[in-house]
Amino acid sequence: MKNTRLYLLFTFALLSSCHSSHPPIQRTFVAVIVEDMEISSEWYRTHFSLTEYDQRSVPERGLIQSNLINEHLHVELIQLDSAIDLEDSLANYGSNSKVEGLFKIGFVFADLAGFAKKHGHLEQLVHDPVSEAQTLVIKDPDGNRIQLFEK
Repeated sequence: MKNTRLYLLFTFALLSSCHSSHPPIQRTFVAVIVEDMEISSEWYRTHFSLTEYDQRSVPERGLIQSNLINEHLHVELIQLDSAIDLEDSLANYGSNSKVEGLFKIGFVFADLAGFAKKHGHLEQLVHDPVSEAQTLVIKDPDGNRIQLFEK
């Protein structure tokens, strides 16, 4: 009987640990290769209320790196002399051609309409029938798509 109880207790503990929830994500991180650090840094700081945490330059590697943060988001901007311009690489393809990999990233905003109005995107707000909320797709200075969702 004692062995049966230990077996049941062990089994219950094992099953409980398999179904335990993971802690919520505390801060989202994204790294973006950019063409012009100054322009992109200003854009991300302005649009997402980010503060520059640090910036470093490694000239021998052709690298400038800047980390921008706030309570919810950490954006690492990377300017590389060796980066390939995607538009030049796709010049022989149609305008609707896409490359494999990330297509866009998204964030949730409590006041999406306020954000859109502040940054001149109010006319781009659309109602998403799936989420039944407003959404907005914007592009950063390098053409990366960022989709914003209403909370």
